[in-house]
Amino acid sequence: LGKTVTAIGVLAHADVWPALVLCPSSVKYNWRAELLRWLPEQLSKAKVQVVDKGEDSLSADASVVIATYDGARARAQRTGELNRFRA
Repeated sequence: LGKTVTAIGVLAHADVWPALVLCPSSVKYNWRAELLRWLPEQLSKAKVQVVDKGEDSLSADASVVIATYDGARARAQRTGELNRFRA
């Protein structure tokens, strides 16, 4: 298995939500597709948010938020709103 699928398996096994996925910009939508593929009972499109811009608001209903490393760092320094994530 690849790293993405392994990480999804760990996330599903831990059953700790909400989760924050930090990855390069080029694979954000691949992460979303793989999450929906491997966890269809736990997640829907509405429950997986991909953050495209730093000013995007984070959905309180999202079980998984996918963001870039730099975007998350800047958001954490600016707002501290990433503190709600458990995994």
